[in-house]
Amino acid sequence: MMPQDVFDRLLQESRAGSKEAWGELLTYAYPFMVETARRLTKRKVIGRDRPSDLVQAGYVRAFEKGVQFAGHSQAELEAWLARLLGNLHANHVRDLSRWREDEHLEQIVAHGREAK
Repeated sequence: MMPQDVFDRLLQESRAGSKEAWGELLTYAYPFMVETARRLTKRKVIGRDRPSDLVQAGYVRAFEKGVQFAGHSQAELEAWLARLLGNLHANHVRDLSRWREDEHLEQIVAHGREAK
């Protein structure tokens, strides 16, 4: 765990606009993000749904959305990152489901045309 004074300093710097400080906070949280992604992708493995893909997408999204983090502690940062990863994973599962439904409908239409 990062010492609280270091966390506080990095958080203050990131809120003052330092992307480097926000990057350091996310780098600290990287192992937590990996473990969270592993848990999420174990629940419903679809195709090539890998924890590393989710972590990469989450890291990019967290870096972009850092200004929205309103917490003050490491636990709040981890909770925020867990929600972010959970939302990304849920969106991925939903999009994959839609893609499969579309693919299934295309097959039905194609077979219907062949039957005529």
